[in-house]
Amino acid sequence: MKSMARPQANITTLDFTSGDAGQFIIDIPRALSLYNRKSYRSGYVYSVDMIEYIGTAGDQISVGYLPTTYSLFTSYKLGFELWKSQRAEAIEETGIEPGRWSDFKPFYNINHLIGSGVGGWIEMTPRGLDSGLILQPLDKTGAEWNRSEIIINDVAAATTNTYAVGMLGDDDLANGYVSCMDGYGDTRAATLSPDPVTPTVASGSWMVLTGEQSGEMAGQVINHVEDENDQPPYANQPDVALPPTYVGNGQSATHGILLDKSVAGTTGRSVTLNGGLIPLGLLAIATAGTGFTIRVHCTRGEYKGVAALPMGDFR
Repeated sequence: MKSMARPQANITTLDFTSGDAGQFIIDIPRALSLYNRKSYRSGYVYSVDMIEYIGTAGDQISVGYLPTTYSLFTSYKLGFELWKSQRAEAIEETGIEPGRWSDFKPFYNINHLIGSGVGGWIEMTPRGLDSGLILQPLDKTGAEWNRSEIIINDVAAATTNTYAVGMLGDDDLANGYVSCMDGYGDTRAATLSPDPVTPTVASGSWMVLTGEQSGEMAGQVINHVEDENDQPPYANQPDVALPPTYVGNGQSATHGILLDKSVAGTTGRSVTLNGGLIPLGLLAIATAGTGFTIRVHCTRGEYKGVAALPMGDFR
């Protein structure tokens, strides 16, 4: 008889609270690490069964996440490889050992980097109960969750600068931020558009008038060939001197994709919001409510007790 796998002792329901309305970030692997005293890597796609919002009647809540597109995953891989190779070169030259819990941890966007400043999104701290059964922040004494930085060499100025690495939006060098999605879009080969490049005078050529069809009909057919479906079915910037368009960079869906939204009812019950596959385990929260609780129900699975797969497994 085949024995069952031993269950893992894990907390998978994550609680967060705030007394203020605003925009927030929830970092699932960071919260799991604090709750379970294990190191959960940032570079995974975490599965969430559902999200609960417990607030006041009439509260509006929206939940966003990083787009699950090939370009997002590829941009992450590109940023990770650049970060890793830069560190590997320095490690090889000096022999210094990286921290045991070293990991590539990008910001969600520049608002996440700003944090409690003007225009920033505050990262929420997971909560547990005190002696009065009131939710209080978990102790983070001695805990590190340092976001990743990269060094850029300005050859002309003979200087180097350090920038925080994030996933979405435009690069903002003045404020110390570089975006994986923006960098990816800026360095990709542009889409050939129109494709194929057919001369628009083809319908008037004598060569299309030599068959059995009338010249008028042949011209109409060639006009269709010239004009239809020679542009891609997604946004494309044909001018290579202008920023390209990718979902999640500075031109389109600059703050991610909507996971779900709702309004709290008058019954006192929690509002249940959709879960899904969450790249990097990062959720963006916006609510006008004050004094609310958010409960994130992670899916149980085989990665340290939760369901998660490496970002590199997605294409």
